Amino acid sequence: MLLTRSTSGAYLFYTYTLILTTSSVIQCLLFLIFLYLQMSFVLVIMEIVIVSLNPTVTVHCRVYMAT
Repeated sequence: MLLTRSTSGAYLFYTYTLILTTSSVIQCLLFLIFLYLQMSFVLVIMEIVIVSLNPTVTVHCRVYMAT
């Protein structure tokens, strides 16, 4: 599991990279809920990108927030 934080113009985004399993999807959703509740940012868009299918599925949950 890898969490990176970066800024792009007026947006702050977190990229949450994980191997697609049931527990990691739950962790990702909990992380998004945590961000939504704890931070005073407006959740703009959530983008889920399937990066690779072999040998495992890697998913990027990217959260854009207006700063």
